Amino acid sequence: MQRKLLESGNIFKRSDGRWNGVVWYSDEQSSKKRKSFCGTSKQEVKDKITAYLADFDRQLTASDESKAKFEESMGKWLRVFKFPSVERGTYDRLECTAKYQIYPILGGKVVGDITSADIKALLNHWMNEGYAYTTVKKVYNILTDYFRYLTQQEYIPKNPMAAAPMIKKSNFMASQGKEDLPTFETVTIFTPEEIAQDKSRDHVELYYFPAEQPNAKYAVVLSGNALFYSGEMRGGVSTAWELHQRGYAVFALRYRIGKEAKDNAPLEDLGRAIQFITANAETFGVRTEDYALLGYSSGGQITGVFCGKELGYRNYNVPKPGALLLAYPINDFNEARPFYRLVRDSAVCATRYYDNTISGSVDADYPPTYFWYGKNDNTLKLLIYSEQGPALEKALTESGVPHQRTVYNNAAHGIGLGYGTDAEGWLDAAAAFWEAQTAE
Repeated sequence: MQRKLLESGNIFKRSDGRWNGVVWYSDEQSSKKRKSFCGTSKQEVKDKITAYLADFDRQLTASDESKAKFEESMGKWLRVFKFPSVERGTYDRLECTAKYQIYPILGGKVVGDITSADIKALLNHWMNEGYAYTTVKKVYNILTDYFRYLTQQEYIPKNPMAAAPMIKKSNFMASQGKEDLPTFETVTIFTPEEIAQDKSRDHVELYYFPAEQPNAKYAVVLSGNALFYSGEMRGGVSTAWELHQRGYAVFALRYRIGKEAKDNAPLEDLGRAIQFITANAETFGVRTEDYALLGYSSGGQITGVFCGKELGYRNYNVPKPGALLLAYPINDFNEARPFYRLVRDSAVCATRYYDNTISGSVDADYPPTYFWYGKNDNTLKLLIYSEQGPALEKALTESGVPHQRTVYNNAAHGIGLGYGTDAEGWLDAAAAFWEAQTAE
């Protein structure tokens, strides 16, 4: 609450011939208070009351959010109320949305003058500019939270969001002529001749989710696998869809597993995928630099090794990833290595990708890395917990690689996007990290 003037002043003459005046107001706790004045004449007291009321109004105006400029008010709200309550990556995305999608249109307006029509005009503007539905929805969500705060604090009498609902997605997409766009398409990356040489290559595919804007950043997602089972149609595709909804072009890679994964086949599949995307960047509408690799579990191990010198991207003559994003990555297979070799390369003595660790692939030129895992991840515990995330954290720190690690209390292995756990929202933080590391 804030101070309010209750009575503008009452002047009266005392029995001793002097004059008194009283102004009544309520304080920040809604308690009734008074301010008294005295003088030798009525005019003197009147002048004192007039000066006090002018100062009272100046102070009230200075503290009244309704009279502040929108950019100043929302910026303060983000710093004071949102920053302490959300992950840093989430806060950075909120701040970017406000800076680039809200302030350019509403920033110079007075908070109390903003109407529902202004909100509708803002949403329609970005819709007509061709921005993704999810981007405009984020604008709407921030404005909803901000104006709810102003209303709850009684800084404004009426919430302008009440008469400015979010545009229905079907109408939004129809206005952009995108209602009939395919959700994704399947892309084969090996030629018929290459498949004829090795039939297992026929199982390698990219599930492509196009960005809505040209020259977009892209990500390649690798799910985890349990030797004979792969999760690209679960965690892989669902993650690709979520990133796609955030405005990125995304490719979920179906790579070879089990007996087909011999001779470093998963690395070959990833390398060939990046080669294919790079060669067809114009067709896909993506930029060749600053891409991200996102790997789950054993998919994280593959992408992590791919970012190193020995078996990595340099061997495939493709650009260095802009960021590596890892969800509960297996850094070191430890005692599982003999089983992997038995299944995949029983007659081979040479080193294979599963013999390598992510941490052992790290050097000063390693891509910026975001990774997370849970304290209750039993899979990582079976593979010696200290040799997983903690070992990777040590290697990145010692090599001076920009990185961010998050350890959750309730995040078991294989939970994907983490819905219903304390890891929910990790993808926002990872995307914000990627953006920060590849900012122009």
